[in-house]
Amino acid sequence: AEPTEYTRVFQGEGYTITAIFGADAEIPEEAEFIAEQITPDTDGEHYAQREAEYQEAVEDENASMRALLKVGFYLDGVEIEPKSPVTLMIQFLDEDGLADGSPITIVHFADEGTEKLDGSRAENNSTTFQMESFSEIAIGYGQEEPVTAEEGSSSIYISRTFDYKDDAFRITFH
Repeated sequence: AEPTEYTRVFQGEGYTITAIFGADAEIPEEAEFIAEQITPDTDGEHYAQREAEYQEAVEDENASMRALLKVGFYLDGVEIEPKSPVTLMIQFLDEDGLADGSPITIVHFADEGTEKLDGSRAENNSTTFQMESFSEIAIGYGQEEPVTAEEGSSSIYISRTFDYKDDAFRITFH
């Protein structure tokens, strides 16, 4: 039988990203899952621009972007967009990772514009969220706000867990 769920892991420097997707995502088996971290050192101008967009998206000019990542599936250098949502779990392996229990805000810089995604609260230095398409994502801290019932609940139920670790990162995908 074909597996119904596939997992790909990318080990970055100080972080691990796990992608979990179904067969309906139609991602070829030989496609590579690649994440690239953009830092003030590698591309300061781009980073600063994204940080400004991040602050605008979360409506807080003091919001701090924890990481800027370009994530995607590639086949022969060509990016492949999934046909169905992919669950991503990002784990930071360094000491200044994600503070447990802090609300994580993910901003997806899509071609159509900036999209704020719900990151789960940080657990074991990781956050889990779903993406419909890939491009750059910023991860940072959201405001601690009281959660009201009418905002819709953001609980995620998980049936399977997968861990990925390296020296700097550990990512768990659910």
